[in-house]
Amino acid sequence: MKSWDKQRFIIKHGILEWGIPVAIIYAFIITLQEKDLNKLIFISDYFLINIAISCIAFSIGGYFFGYFMWKIRKKKPDKIE
Repeated sequence: MKSWDKQRFIIKHGILEWGIPVAIIYAFIITLQEKDLNKLIFISDYFLINIAISCIAFSIGGYFFGYFMWKIRKKKPDKIE
C-alpha cells in the first residue's frame, strides 16, 4: 500500500472518526462536571476552551490510534474494511 493511502487511513479513522468525536464528548463531560448545565447551554468560554484544547490533544492521540490501526490492517487486511 502506498504512503498516501496510509495517511488517508490515519486521518480518516484516527483523527476524524476517533479523535474529534472523543474530544467533543470529553469537553462536554468535563464542562458538566466543572460547571452546571445552564452555563453549558449558552456555550460558555470555559466549554470553548475545553473543546479547543481537547481537539488538539485527542487529534494527536487519534493520529497514533490510526497509525496502530494501520499496522494491524497491514498484517490482517481481510479483518478491517
